[in-house]
Amino acid sequence: MLFQDPFNQRVEYLDDQADKQGLVVVSNRLPVTFGSDGSLGLSSGGLVTAMSPVLKRRGGTWLGWSGTEADVGSQLNRFSQNNPYQLQNVPLSQEEVQQYYYGFSNQVLWPLFHGLPEKCRFQEEYWQTYQAVNEKFARKVAEISEPNDYIWVQDYHLLCLAKELEKTGSSRQTGFYLHTPFPSPENFFKLPWREELLRALLKYRLIGFQTPWDLENFCRCLEYFDPGTSRTNKGALASIQCGQSCFKAGVFPISIDFDEFSGLPDVKPWKHTPKNEKKQNKVQTILGVDRLDYSKGIPERLQALEKALLQYPELRERIRLVQVVVPSRESIEEYQQLKNEIEYLVGSINGRWSTMNWSPIQYMHGSLPRQKLVAAYRRADIALVTPLRDGMNLVAKEYCASKNDGNGVLILSEFAGSAIQLKEAAILVNPYDINNVADAISRAFHLPLSRKTKMMHQAREKIRQEDVHWWLDSYLEAALKTSAEPEEASQPFSMRPLKRKLFPAPARPSGKNLGYERKELFSV
Repeated sequence: MLFQDPFNQRVEYLDDQADKQGLVVVSNRLPVTFGSDGSLGLSSGGLVTAMSPVLKRRGGTWLGWSGTEADVGSQLNRFSQNNPYQLQNVPLSQEEVQQYYYGFSNQVLWPLFHGLPEKCRFQEEYWQTYQAVNEKFARKVAEISEPNDYIWVQDYHLLCLAKELEKTGSSRQTGFYLHTPFPSPENFFKLPWREELLRALLKYRLIGFQTPWDLENFCRCLEYFDPGTSRTNKGALASIQCGQSCFKAGVFPISIDFDEFSGLPDVKPWKHTPKNEKKQNKVQTILGVDRLDYSKGIPERLQALEKALLQYPELRERIRLVQVVVPSRESIEEYQQLKNEIEYLVGSINGRWSTMNWSPIQYMHGSLPRQKLVAAYRRADIALVTPLRDGMNLVAKEYCASKNDGNGVLILSEFAGSAIQLKEAAILVNPYDINNVADAISRAFHLPLSRKTKMMHQAREKIRQEDVHWWLDSYLEAALKTSAEPEEASQPFSMRPLKRKLFPAPARPSGKNLGYERKELFSV
């Protein structure tokens, strides 16, 4: 690995390249929020946390939608004057936001990529607007970038940007990073525009994925569409030839700034502590922190908690789930229905099991400031992170990084990308199996302190070594090396007709040549 020095020296190689090649980061949203008084501040979230350090160090441009129809040019100019990188807005109309963002991105790609095709709404107008917005982003990239700039495109909102950029006649080195999972062929083939999206992805020189599963699924899709597809794996990076397109794809698991979470001072996470905890302090806190989304498995988690109370009577009045649900996409009817379901389950479970001095669930619909979130992590005896499917899930890493005393247990879904990195340091569960999660809650409650601290130490060291700066260095090193290679002439691949015989019995990827064995993940 190239970077072994402290952070202030880790990106030395990238800095050496800064004068030779500019960096343009492209995402759906800009990394800023706009106050009603005209003020401007950095947004929260993993992407902002990840990208800000490298742009502050080497400069560059961040391009995206401002999140508002108001004219924000003066605020963005002030930001660019006071920071080493610039912000460029791509204005979107209300109709574009509804059909491109709330429509195709979040009612087609999001459920499909998370293994839930039954929730997709395959509407032609969504697809047409999605392409049009990708074209709008591409035109803006061509306008504000230089021929030698490296264009790094982020996530599923902009799968077609490189293809649209090529149509403008602008030659740029482009890379793409997918923050969500990539679906299996059995799910991806349900997409009416499957061939168009694969053709678009072939226009990128380097495609980054969260896990070996995602890379394997992507390669399987290519191989089904073009039997002549070949790949050569070298560690976590694969050189792929599909038709006349030659490019690289690799595994670059995103992470967090370990030192930030570990180093924040402690505060009280909430104003009031239940009276029984003040008196006896014997209730173990189980913490769940999730954005409102059906992929997070919150209803299944609540059912598992009730199953644990039913099967393990000694847990009654000894555990409490603190569930924080961060509002998201509530203008979509399905998300409002999910919120109603969660709140019904919370009320129902509390109604059945509460006593005069205790209730099993403390529910919060809202968000916590970073410092109070870290305080909540530190006070939680157990973190319950059980998404049905997740690209990575940084909550698991944030919890471990915050537990400086080492006294905590992480219960983690097998289907979160972070399970591959933290498999030895967490209790892995199948979130669809209510009994399995209930058993894990009991196991975590009874786990000896020595075992807790050993597992937490392993988790913290893994996250410390493979932090957000390591992620950035790994991807950009591969990107810069790839961009230095001669670019092959790209021609469309020949898609073969899909037939029933192409669908073997569903199976998880073997992991061969991808740096891990599947059995390792499930050996809990």
